[in-house]
Amino acid sequence: MINSIKIQNFQSHINTTLDLDPGVNAIVGPSDCGKSVVFRALNWLINNRPGGQEFHSWAGGDPSVSINLDDATITRSRRANENIYTLNDAEFKAFGTTVPEPIQDALNISDINFQFQLDDPFMFGETPGNIARKLNEVVDLAVIDKALFNINQRYRQEVNQLKNAEDKKKLLSDELEEYSWLSDAENHLIKLEQLDETIIDNKQQGVGLSILIKEIGHIELEIDQVSTGPIKAEDEIKKLIDLDNQIDKNFEDSKILDDLINEIDGLKKDIDQSKSCLQFESAVQEANDLNRSLGMRWVDRNNFMRFLDDIKKVQDELDYKKERLGIIEEEFNEIMPDECPLCGQEVK
Repeated sequence: MINSIKIQNFQSHINTTLDLDPGVNAIVGPSDCGKSVVFRALNWLINNRPGGQEFHSWAGGDPSVSINLDDATITRSRRANENIYTLNDAEFKAFGTTVPEPIQDALNISDINFQFQLDDPFMFGETPGNIARKLNEVVDLAVIDKALFNINQRYRQEVNQLKNAEDKKKLLSDELEEYSWLSDAENHLIKLEQLDETIIDNKQQGVGLSILIKEIGHIELEIDQVSTGPIKAEDEIKKLIDLDNQIDKNFEDSKILDDLINEIDGLKKDIDQSKSCLQFESAVQEANDLNRSLGMRWVDRNNFMRFLDDIKKVQDELDYKKERLGIIEEEFNEIMPDECPLCGQEVK
């Protein structure tokens, strides 16, 4: 609500202040006293009309109109070539016949609120179109029209999008039928992958079998080499046994010879002491030869014992190879299928 109006240097008003009461206010007075000027001053502040400088006071000075509202004070003034609006302490410039938006929001008054002295009675002289336009401005029916327009536009867009989506769905369905074979292809692919895994397993088993076959071949070769050894060594063993018996006999003889040597040693001492018994010299020489022969027989016996140890080691290795061959043959029989996984022929 407008509480007061202050007009300065505007036509006939040099400095006029009007205090208004709540409700309806009437300005009365004789002709040409400035009643209509008050109305023009309000129109100049609220609607930024009229333009130009015809409303300047004859007394000079910058024209200015202020109204005091419940929560704000708004002033419109003309300084040289600038149109200035002031809202409380904030200043705004007006261009042409426009009113700054903050001023419009604070006033909340439009030209429909103005009825000039020579205007036709309100609404009675207007065309139906102008009446509808003004009513729309009052109740803001334009917002409803715009909302309906936007809704219809959005509806048409959604309908078009739905139609496009259905057409695209049909097109994709037709294209999908061209790939109906993919399900069967997927099943075949799964079977091929399973067969590929089976082939890989069979190849791995084949590699293991090849290794076992090579190992069996090496073992059989070693067995052939080892098996010919005992046959050849059998005669040597018989000879060695005879030689061992002979060595045992010679060992008995050696005991006798030891006694003889001891006796000979005693005789040598006697010979050294007396040197009178030269008839025993040949016997001593024979005893020495016998002693040397006995030493050589001991060497032969030791060699024979080492040979026996070597034969025992060969026999133990032969037994181990035979046992290992049996284990490998069992593993081979367990792993080897009835048909060869590489060539498909029956394994015999």
